Amino acid sequence: MTVVSLIREGKLDPVDVPNDLRRLFGDFVVTEAIRKTAQELGGNIQQGNQGYTRTGGILVPAAAAASTLAVSRAAAAPVSGSRHTFFGDPV
Repeated sequence: MTVVSLIREGKLDPVDVPNDLRRLFGDFVVTEAIRKTAQELGGNIQQGNQGYTRTGGILVPAAAAASTLAVSRAAAAPVSGSRHTFFGDPV
């Protein structure tokens, strides 16, 4: 089985993924992709623009989602949060 197919099936430890990808594509390409993904995700979180999946997880950019876990499309589809007026019980 190839590294890419193991990643797609979610059978590879996420900690090992960058090193395995570096062996395939080289250090610069993988490091730059990780840096850009982290920058984009971090910027969205800081600006309050992050989305959520149907299961409640933070919606990550497509490139990062493809390289981490194999998730069903329905679970990974973005949803918007609903407005609410409950901010906790009065003290």
